[in-house]
Amino acid sequence: MLNLMLSPSKLSKASDFLSDAQFDAIHEETWNLSENPDVPFKQRIEHKQAHFMQGCAKFECLRARDDLANCLVKEFQVLDHEYIHFQMKRDFKSHKVGSDYSVHHKEGMLFKGERYIDTLTNILLTRRPTHLAPHLQERLFLKPQTKGSFKDTCFWQAKVQGKSFCGAVVSKYVHILKQKGHPLFSNSDEKFTNTSIRKYHNHKLAAAGAPTHIQQASLAQNTQFYNAGPKSERMGTKKKIAAVIAGERKAWHSPDCPIPQHAAQASKQSPTISTFAPTITVTKQTSTHTAKKLRFSFQAPNAQINFEYDV
Repeated sequence: MLNLMLSPSKLSKASDFLSDAQFDAIHEETWNLSENPDVPFKQRIEHKQAHFMQGCAKFECLRARDDLANCLVKEFQVLDHEYIHFQMKRDFKSHKVGSDYSVHHKEGMLFKGERYIDTLTNILLTRRPTHLAPHLQERLFLKPQTKGSFKDTCFWQAKVQGKSFCGAVVSKYVHILKQKGHPLFSNSDEKFTNTSIRKYHNHKLAAAGAPTHIQQASLAQNTQFYNAGPKSERMGTKKKIAAVIAGERKAWHSPDCPIPQHAAQASKQSPTISTFAPTITVTKQTSTHTAKKLRFSFQAPNAQINFEYDV
């Protein structure tokens, strides 16, 4: 009998999928705690971080704790009041080099939501220590001050937020909701972790009918689609992905974008075509063979089209 040695992580139960309602409950609980004035300052800041990290996992499909903990300031760009563009600019688990030695980064994707923009611009990127070491200046998630208030000039310590914190931005709030008796988390056999949001992201794209290369680009898995290089770099495609993940678009190919007016008018003005009955005409006859032609005639208001076939 073989004695197989498995790592402890392989012996534990796999993370379960999150439904829309379950993710919304976790996300809203996190936000509400971050806005609660009765919660101490340090914890409120950490709830803000956790909420933003949940958004990273939801829209960017980042891997567990490492990808979150290592987020860089330069990877996030506010585009407008609605979107943040995220482009990973560091090594990660599925980092690949093409046959021409070009680096295949995880494709840039969009956050969608005003809360994320508010947290990024007014919390995470402000009130930082003035004399941070270079390696700390580039990191997005720092540890908050142990004491303070939102009136202080500095929110952060000269330390990065730990991986253990980043790895619990889902399970911690599931535990809180279970303690409150939330009906969506009454099943004790279910296990929800950061990976549950990664599964949630891919399920949303798959259920909407997104093309395979779009799904695999989001996952950044070692697949032929991902290794072939960027496929969804067009901004329209990125917005489509964000709309599906945000629940604003239910199907990848749905007519959520209105048909251009000129196309709609052309469709209404399309001529009605009347079809005449086909006719068969003898064109040549011998003792052994009769040649015939089958003719179809289609009549439109401004044209008549004829087809002939030998039979």
